[in-house]
Amino acid sequence: MKYLLFIFTLLATICSGQGQGFPNNIQEVQLFTSAVSNFQVNIPSWALSVTITVVGGGGGAGSGMQGAAGTVRCGGGGGAGGSVAFGTFSLSSLGSPTSFFINVGAGGTGGAAQATASTNGVNGSSGGTTSVGTTTGPGNVFIQASGGGNGSGGTATNGSGGSAGVLGMFNGTAGSSANATGGAGSGSVANNNIGTSGGASGAGLSTANTATAGGTAGNAYLGLRLGGSGGGGGGNAGQPSTSTGFAFCHSGGGGGGSSISSAGGDGANSTRGGGGGGGGASQNGFASGKGGNGGAGFIQITFFR
Repeated sequence: MKYLLFIFTLLATICSGQGQGFPNNIQEVQLFTSAVSNFQVNIPSWALSVTITVVGGGGGAGSGMQGAAGTVRCGGGGGAGGSVAFGTFSLSSLGSPTSFFINVGAGGTGGAAQATASTNGVNGSSGGTTSVGTTTGPGNVFIQASGGGNGSGGTATNGSGGSAGVLGMFNGTAGSSANATGGAGSGSVANNNIGTSGGASGAGLSTANTATAGGTAGNAYLGLRLGGSGGGGGGNAGQPSTSTGFAFCHSGGGGGGSSISSAGGDGANSTRGGGGGGGGASQNGFASGKGGNGGAGFIQITFFR
C-alpha cells in the first residue's frame, strides 16, 4: 500500500508541478497513439524542460489449433504487455536539442485463423519498442520501453503465452498460456503497478470434445483498466479491455471460446500496449479463432517553460 501511495503521489506531483524539482508551468502536451518510426517532433523555442511517458507495443496472440475429434486441441497463447517508462528532463541536460525523434512501437499482429484440418495454430508477432531520442538512431535514445512478446499458436500440447516487456521502469505482465489438456482458456496476471497486462489464452478442446470459454485478461494500471473477458464456448469472441478512468497504458484482450460445430472464437485486440487475446481451438472442418492484435505503444510529451 505504501508503494502504491508513493506512485499516486509521484504522478500527482508530476502532473501538478507542485513538488521540488518538477516544473510547474505546463504549456503544451502532445500525444502519439499510433505506430510511427523516426517521426520528428519540434521543440518549442520557449521550452525549458519536458516530461515524457512511453509505453511499448503489446504482443500479438496465437491462433487456436484445428484438429480431429477426440484429440487435444489447444487454444492460442496470449500476447504479453509492453513495458512503461517516464521521466522529467531539463532540455539543457539533453544538449538543448531543437527536436525529438520518436518511435511508437507497433502492436504485434495476432496469428491468422487456422483454415487447414489437423494443423497447429499460427504464432502472433511481438510488439515494438517505443523510444524518444535527440536524433535518429539508437545511440541518442534517452527514454524507451520495450514491447511485449508474442503468443504461440495452439498445438496438441500447448499454446505458450508471450514474455513480458522488461525494458523500462515498469514491466508489463506475460500473456497466459493455453490449457495443455484442451480445457478452458487461462486468465493473464493482473498488473497492480503502473503497467500493462498480457492477453488471456484461447480456449481448447479436450478428448471429451467439449467446447469451453476463453480466459479473462488481468487488470492493468492500478486497476483503472479492466481486462477483457473471455468469449464463451461455442466460438464466441473474446472482449477488449474496458476503463474505469484515464490510463495511459491498457490491459490485455480476452481469449476466444472453442467450438466443435463452428469456427473458433477470435481473441480480442488490445490498445495502448496491452497484449492480444488468444484464439479458440476448433474441430476439423471449421477454422480456428484468430489471435488478437496487441495494442500500439503510446507517447505523451509535455513541455514546460
